[in-house]
Amino acid sequence: MAEAERRWRATELAAPGLRETASYLFANLTTTADFAAFIGHSAVVILPLYEDASEKPILIDTEDMGTVFQLRYCRFRSFRGPLLVLAGPYGVQVWEEDGRRMLCSVRTEAMDFPTPASENRFGYAKGIGFSQATDELFVGTSAGELKVYEISRVGRLSMVASFAMHSGAVSSCDSDGRFLVTGGEDGTVGVWDVDSDYRKVDLVGFKTELVTVVRTLGAGRGDASSSAVFAGFVTGMIRIFRVDARSVVLEVEIAAHSRPVLGLDIDQSSSTFVSSSEDQVLSIWTLPRAGDGDMLVEHLLSDVIENRMVVGAAYAKDGSGRIFASCYEKAELNMWEEEGEAKAEAKG
Repeated sequence: MAEAERRWRATELAAPGLRETASYLFANLTTTADFAAFIGHSAVVILPLYEDASEKPILIDTEDMGTVFQLRYCRFRSFRGPLLVLAGPYGVQVWEEDGRRMLCSVRTEAMDFPTPASENRFGYAKGIGFSQATDELFVGTSAGELKVYEISRVGRLSMVASFAMHSGAVSSCDSDGRFLVTGGEDGTVGVWDVDSDYRKVDLVGFKTELVTVVRTLGAGRGDASSSAVFAGFVTGMIRIFRVDARSVVLEVEIAAHSRPVLGLDIDQSSSTFVSSSEDQVLSIWTLPRAGDGDMLVEHLLSDVIENRMVVGAAYAKDGSGRIFASCYEKAELNMWEEEGEAKAEAKG
């Protein structure tokens, strides 16, 4: 029997009265099961995603942080729900999921320009990643370093390690609990073994191709199986690597977009991943699967959002497979929801 064609219905998530619009930043959208958040021009915007939500959007004033460069919902064992982490020129702030209360912060001295990693100076905070298994928060810096923080049950951040990882700013980082992955503005993707005190597995370089976002898909901490690393680039390329404790192997290269990849997210429940770009396109792809000696990725959908650069893309973290996108200078989020029998087949 032939597989049913997969289709998505596109709609828009209204935000009545919201004047704050999304800024042009890498990965400018993050989600949980109940909320979506993006960075506006003068505030962080948090929108409810659950049905019949009557609450107005919540705005976090970011004046004391300067420009927020990145935000991300992170999960830690010590907390029942996700926490929203903001990174900027003056450090890091950690907020409750709905943005109503700040739990803790780490403040640093802002610098106008990146400094060599050998100077061991913080610079400004940029990339954000986390490991739920170890209660660790990862913060990339403009100096090419990665700071590792532990977060306690009372909401206190303690720095436990600092590593020089890239010759340029760390633009993105992620962890599946087994491996830590970093992407740099120097065009390199780094993979580090968490179980071996962050031993470097490999640092793979692509000249003149700044890395915009990285995401991991793996078996988790303590499992010797390989992980998959997804990396988006300023050239519009997406590269997928197979990673184990000894090597990083490039498996798939996709000429995904004609402009920089700005958003990238993975959803195991629907066996898909999503990308978005400055080229005004949101695309949906199948997760890699074995073919005739090669790993295969199938393109499922490309939707054009006219006159809007799509600066963020993320799945709702509720297993529904719903996809949300934020667009530059737009307050409302775009949404895609899969329809029909193919959705059930993908989940089965």
